[in-house]
Parts: sequence; structure tokens; C-alpha cells
Amino acid sequence: MERVDSLRKYVSWFSAFFLSVVLLTLSVPLTAYAAPTLASVNVTSSKSTLNLDGTAVLTVSGLMSDGTAANLSGASKTFTSSDTDLATVDNSGNVRAETKKAGNVTLTASVTLSGTTKSNTVPITVKMAPDVPFTYNYGQTLTLKFTMEKDKKVYLTFEKALEVIKKIDNLTRGIPKIIYLSGWQFTGKDTGFPAWSVVDDHLKRPGDATATDSLRWLMSEASKYNTTVSLHINMLDAAPPTLSDGSDRPLWQTYLDNDIIARNADGTIRSYVWGNALSYTREWTTQVPGTSKNYTQKRIDDLIAMLPIAQAGTIHIDAFHQYLPGTFTDGNDISPWHRDHNGITKQVEADTQKKIIRYWRSKGIDVTAEFDSNYRINPLIGLQPMAWHYGMNREMEIPASLYVGGDGGNPRFGETMLGQDIVASDPTNLSGFLEQFSTKTLPWYYLNRLNRISDNGSTVTFSNNVLSSNPVSITQNGNTLRTNNDVFIPALWRSSKEIIAWSTNGYTNTAWTLPSDWSGVASVDIFNIGLNGLTFKQTLPITNSKVTLSLTAKEGVSILPHGSSVLPSGWVAADVGTVGAQGSTSYSSGKYSLQGSGADVSGTVDEFHYAYKQVSGDFTLTARLANPSSPAAYSKFGIMARNTLAANSEHMTAYWSPNNGQNRVKSSSRLTAGAASASIDFAGGTPPLYVRVNRTGNTFTTYYSADGTTFTQMNQKTITMNSSIYVGMFVCSNLDGTLANADFDNVVIN
Repeated sequence: MERVDSLRKYVSWFSAFFLSVVLLTLSVPLTAYAAPTLASVNVTSSKSTLNLDGTAVLTVSGLMSDGTAANLSGASKTFTSSDTDLATVDNSGNVRAETKKAGNVTLTASVTLSGTTKSNTVPITVKMAPDVPFTYNYGQTLTLKFTMEKDKKVYLTFEKALEVIKKIDNLTRGIPKIIYLSGWQFTGKDTGFPAWSVVDDHLKRPGDATATDSLRWLMSEASKYNTTVSLHINMLDAAPPTLSDGSDRPLWQTYLDNDIIARNADGTIRSYVWGNALSYTREWTTQVPGTSKNYTQKRIDDLIAMLPIAQAGTIHIDAFHQYLPGTFTDGNDISPWHRDHNGITKQVEADTQKKIIRYWRSKGIDVTAEFDSNYRINPLIGLQPMAWHYGMNREMEIPASLYVGGDGGNPRFGETMLGQDIVASDPTNLSGFLEQFSTKTLPWYYLNRLNRISDNGSTVTFSNNVLSSNPVSITQNGNTLRTNNDVFIPALWRSSKEIIAWSTNGYTNTAWTLPSDWSGVASVDIFNIGLNGLTFKQTLPITNSKVTLSLTAKEGVSILPHGSSVLPSGWVAADVGTVGAQGSTSYSSGKYSLQGSGADVSGTVDEFHYAYKQVSGDFTLTARLANPSSPAAYSKFGIMARNTLAANSEHMTAYWSPNNGQNRVKSSSRLTAGAASASIDFAGGTPPLYVRVNRTGNTFTTYYSADGTTFTQMNQKTITMNSSIYVGMFVCSNLDGTLANADFDNVVIN
């Protein structure tokens, strides 16, 4: 019993002791054991500088009150921008630069953890530059539209359009051009929308299987004339079909069924001045059944699959509005019904436009549009490089390399021509085209190459000491380049020296100062500019760096150093080897006319006249030979691929020779520099005829055709040549000191 009592006493004592310890612990103030709290946060950006529409990601970290790193995985984070016209940020910290202006913006991160909120900021600079470079420099490109069919009237077929393109290339001296075709689809302008799936059959070339084939042909052929052909489309307009089978508006019912068509606030189909419309956002967010694409992507992809738009690298979107023109009782949103029921406001539609443009750009295609600021809350600077009608008047802020207009803007900065009405009204003579090009596009192009330094409201100062003032006047270093509608401006897109002079009213004996890089030029050749190219007018002396000109009213001329070869951009004419009489090449309307002497293209050295272009990599050169004039029995007229311009260079030729009355088509080759060349006698034939040379790696193959359709191989050799070689047409009289003549047309280098 004593042991039991003792054990009971021990347990009782231990319990009392344990209870006292617990009570003592509970009596200690709780503040001594409080959990650490959020003391500070830090925010960093993956980029400190963004281009327009560029992106960055914010990262947030924090410290606790005890100095340990904060675990923010369960924290509440919010992000804000000090200027949403510069950049926006979502609650995941994804930053997107806006497309409105450049400047500095502060982004704030606020973090709440266990009831404690801390904030921090990070600065970002938005630059006035595109995040993705454009395919074209639109400030250095003449952009035009052709009306093909409108209101049941065909203005141009695809075949006639090419003839106009050739004339425009002559009038503009080969300036880079983009031409958008309006009314190419269904039965002309504004038909078929929202579908783009049918090419207007009224525009088809005779002999082509489909109008689509004809349009592909035009887009390919135009590239020979410094011209990119693409399309004028519409992504806003839609209309119900008028045919019972719906074939004239094949997407209408699909879009109606999928709630893509714009509606008034009461749910009825919405109309505006140009018809019905669709919601960009509804089209973008509605998936095509059985695919991973939305309806916008499908529309774009189907067009790219049908036509070589990706190769063209540009598209023009008409009426790319962010709200509708006109007056409405329920607001001018594109679709008030979707605004009220889906939250698709003007801002949301503008944001969707950005997604659409980014999608085009992902395919390598620039997007130009009708307006920059009309019917918009966002000008899309950095995404859209050109507006057909330019209205922002922010030239000192926005460089020409980033955003230019067709018409509009301030003439002191230059404004280009549109040309659409001229082509529609007079495709044969293009009356007024050269005047608009000379007085608008020519000075616009010149000024767009310069930096804009300052504007005092009257005079704009550019780099290179160029001043442009009102009334219209342009000077460089005090020398006049333009006074009203008299211009004397270098054609800076040309590969060699050339000046274009124009006068609307005409003048007599006006002295113009040549640019400083013309020093050493003693005389100049004056050529009239016309639909078929240049026509020689006169040679004038240079006195004290000045040329004295007289022009009639509405006369335009090209001025070149005396003796210059007048060829398309990139082409050069020169004699190879030691010739007894200087050769020459002239060009007009796709025809190269060569004169050349020289002893021969044979043996270990060659003597001839050559019109050539430097070409890199694999290629095919095709040309038609016509009108050869042979002073000797074995004169030679043909095409050549040549490693260098040395007389003993490696070469491969395809040519025709009278061959002492036998009229033979031949091919020759020199496999190594300085070696003797060898020729083969292939066939009989009389010009006009076609010859072709192809390079694949170091394999050179020549061909002959009587009709330009069926080609027969003549010769094939392996010749080691440089990556970049000289390719073109040649004439050798075979009677040195006496000139032979020939014409070459249908010249194509692929």
C-alpha cells in the first residue's frame, strides 16, 4: 500500500508540475512568436525597352519581415500602367507596348500576402519603331490601286493590267511599286464579302483555264517591272446573297449561324453606309468545327493557299474600321448587340485587329489599310506601315520608315500620288500620271530618305541641309530642287546617277545646279520620259556645275551623265575585252537593243558587247532574240552566264549565228579561265527564237525554243563559278571595229 500511495503522490506531483509549465507557457506574450509578414516586393522586367507592340514579362519577388524570401505563390498580385496609351499589363505580368505613341511608362506591381500589401515599380521605354520589321519600306515605294471591275464595268482585265504596269514602270523610271487590285473578286468591287474565294471570271486571260490562273500569272509577270501585285480586300463588310443558291455570298449563312454578323442593340442585323458588317472579335473567337483555326484564320489561310499573297508580302485591307461611320441611336460600335451581351467594345475590336494583323505578319505579309485615324481609336502604329488616306499630321514624331500615307498629311514633308482614278479613266495614255509622279511622289521619295530635324511651322529642316517650305519649295545647300511645280530632283532609287526634271507650265533657259556627287560630269544627255521608255532629246554641257534647261509645259525628262547606258535597275552594259568600236545598249518597253563589235567569243579570250545583271545562286535566264543585223558571216547574238568580266573568264552561252548562210543555233563553254572555249552546233533556225541558260549548283545547261513554249536542251557542262556571276545578253560582230545589232525581249531571270 505504501508503494501505491507513493506512486499516487508522484503522479499527482508530476501532473501539477506539467500543468504549471503549460500555464507558464501560455502566460508568455504572443507577440514574441508572431509569424513574419511581407516587408517589401521587387519587380523586374524582361526588357527595359520595347518597340511598338513589343512584349515583356514582369517578375515579382518579395522579402519577409524576418529577412527570408517571400513565397508569393498564394499571394494576390495586381499590375497597373501609368499610361495605358504607352503600355498595358495584365494580372499575370504580361506587358504589351501600345501602338499609339512612344515614351516612358511606369508599371506598378502590388502584392497582398496574409493581409499585408506592398508595391514596387519598374520603368519601361517604348520606342517609335516596329517590333517586327516590315517587308517593305513604304516611304520608298510607290503604292497604287487598280480598279479591275466595279458596278458591272470592267476597267482592266489581268492582261490589260500588265500593259498598264509596263507603262507605269517606264513613266516612273523603275521606282519600286506595289499595286493593289480592287474589284478582283466575284463580280467586282465590294462583291462576295465576307468571302474571298472566287476570282472574277470577267478578268480572265483568253486561253487560261481559270481566272485564278490569270491572276497568278499577273502577279508573277509584274515582278519583271519593279512591281509587286497584291490584293485590296475587306475584313469588315458582309452582305446576304442575292442568288438562290447563295453562291454570290457563300460565307453569309455560316457567319450568320455562328453569330459573327454585327447586330443592332435590339438584335436585328446591323447596316451602315456600305452595307452590313461583321464583328472582328466574334470571327476571331469562333472556332471552325473540326479544326484548330478560328474563322478569321481560315479566311486568311484559304486566300494564301489560293494565290501567292505570301510571296507578294503585302495586303491592303479596305474599311478596316474600329467603329462604324454614320449616326446611330445605339452608338457607333460595330455590333452593339455583342457589346451589350459579350462586352465587345470598340477597344476590344481594336485589340482584335492587332491579333489579325499579327496573324498576317506571321505569314510574312504586311497589312496596309484605308485610314490611320478616321473611324479609329488606335492608329496601329508599328503594325500598319501605310494608310491610303493619311490624317495624323504627326510627321515630326513618326518617321516615314514607320508610317506613311498615300494622300493627306503636310506637303512640306511630301505626299505621294494615288493614281487609281488616272488608271481607271485613261489606261491607254495615263494622262496626268507623269505630272503627279513628278510633283508628288518624286519629292516625297526624296524627303523620306532624310531625317526630320525640326519644323518651325513654315520650314521643315531635314538632314543633308535640305529645307522644305510653303509655298512648296525644296532646297539643298541653298540650291533649288523644287519651286512650285518645277522640279529637279535626283532619282535616288536608280543604281546610277539620274535626275528627273518636270515643269507643269514650262520654262526657258533655267539653270539648275547639279548635286555634289556629279562633280566631274562635263555634259549630260537629256531624255524625254514616255509610256514606252526614254527618247533621246539632246546633249547639254555642264558649266560651273549647272545645266541650263528649257522645258515645254507638262514635259518630264531624265538627265544622265553623257554616254550613260539607259537600262532597268540593276542592269549594266559594257564591252568585254578589247573591241575596235564601242558598243551600246538601249532599253524601251521590255526590249533591249544591243550594238557590239569584237573579234569573237571563242578561243582563250572574248571580245563583245554585254548587257548583264549580277545574279547570285541558281537561276534561269530566258530571252527572245529578234532582228539581228550581221556584218560578218559568223556574227554571234545570244545569252551568257559569265564568271567575271575578264576577257578570258569561264562562260556558258546559247546563241544564234548566220554561220555563213546556214543560220545555226549554237552553245559554247569555257570551263576554266584562260582555256580555249568549245562550241556545239545544235540546230538550224531563224530569229525570232528563244534561248535559255540554267544554273543549278555548278551545272550549266542551255536550251533552244522556236516558240518560247517547248524548249530543247542543247548543252550541259560542269563549270566552277562564283556564287555571284554576270548573266545577260551579248552581241559580237565577228568583224572588230564594225557594229552588229540585235534586239532581245521577253527577258526573264528567275
